[in-house]
Amino acid sequence: MRDVLPAYAQGRATKGDYSRELYGGLRRHRAELLELCEESVLVEMGLVDRVALRGLLLGLHPDTALSWPSIRHWPASSGSDP
Repeated sequence: MRDVLPAYAQGRATKGDYSRELYGGLRRHRAELLELCEESVLVEMGLVDRVALRGLLLGLHPDTALSWPSIRHWPASSGSDP
């Protein structure tokens, strides 16, 4: 990556916080996201739990660390979470 990444970024030890953008986008597009949730192929395939996803989209999020992986629903037949 040294050939691609600028020198100032190579030594960076922190990551940016994009919470403001995340929550602003969630507020602006909540209706569209809920509609996608209802029509989701992933939900129909059993890969995403519709109730958990709706809860994430409609819930209050006082903490900026949203738990996006919690929307996954792994079928019992898989035996483990990848």
